[in-house]
Amino acid sequence: MAVRKKASLCVELTGKRRYISVPAGRAKDLHYYLRSKHVRSAPPEPAFTGFDNIELAADIDVVGVQALLDDWS
Repeated sequence: MAVRKKASLCVELTGKRRYISVPAGRAKDLHYYLRSKHVRSAPPEPAFTGFDNIELAADIDVVGVQALLDDWS
């Protein structure tokens, strides 16, 4: 049986916007995890593509949040 590796999550940057695209079934759990680590983030917003977006504060430490994502995924 083949082992499937989960797709890694990453902080995406578009202009001044910082967000994470998360599979819809995992978005709420990730949001709670980030909030428990004191990361300012908006609740997941559905994108109708099977992924939800979690908006991050504009002044967020991208490297720090990415490290949290690496630990969570």
